[in-house]
Amino acid sequence: GLDCNVIAIPAGEEIGQHEGPDLDVVIVVLDGSGVLETKEETINLENGSMVWLPKLSVRRFVAGEKGLRYFSVHTRKRGLQIGRPPAHD
Repeated sequence: GLDCNVIAIPAGEEIGQHEGPDLDVVIVVLDGSGVLETKEETINLENGSMVWLPKLSVRRFVAGEKGLRYFSVHTRKRGLQIGRPPAHD
């Protein structure tokens, strides 16, 4: 039950500050460099860096001069479904 993504941020670009999903996320930097800003600290990212982001944590990614590419893995999110909600007893 895991999902994964490869995220690529061009040089000097960013993923602006946002609250993460309601699940823990682990990232592993594949190429490039940058910084990850959280409420608690600023973390330098480089090839091979691995970071755990707790659920609902606030984060901002900023790519360095050669861009930033990282692998993200987390538990699978429940998909959207069409239909009636379950009956309540």
